[in-house]
Amino acid sequence: MLVALNGLFKGNATGETFNGAGKTDILIRANNNNIFIAECLIWSGPDHFRKKLTEQLFRYSTWRDSKLAAIVFNRNRDFSAVVEKMREVATGLDNRIADMPYPAGSGSRHKLRRSDDPQKQFILTCMAFEVPQ
Repeated sequence: MLVALNGLFKGNATGETFNGAGKTDILIRANNNNIFIAECLIWSGPDHFRKKLTEQLFRYSTWRDSKLAAIVFNRNRDFSAVVEKMREVATGLDNRIADMPYPAGSGSRHKLRRSDDPQKQFILTCMAFEVPQ
């Protein structure tokens, strides 16, 4: 994924990069500003997904970061059910403000507020991909 992203963002996409309170899986910077932060995971249930969001992705973002993503890889499980569980988890987050339109059936998008500054909002995009085992 980083090879493709670096083709689009001229080498500004990095992996396992320190940001906020830890190392995020994917970070894209443009003009010295973070424009995208993503955390990747293999689906192993809603509890694991919630922890990845709240204990990793949200902590790795800073006040200036406004676009976050959770990239979920599903290994031969009921893909539609996984996507629905992802939506349920994101919709049930305490800091969720609203759901946003998302044209693909394999994910969802949500507006949330930062826990350390309720006036500051960010967008979370959850994307699922089917991968062979």
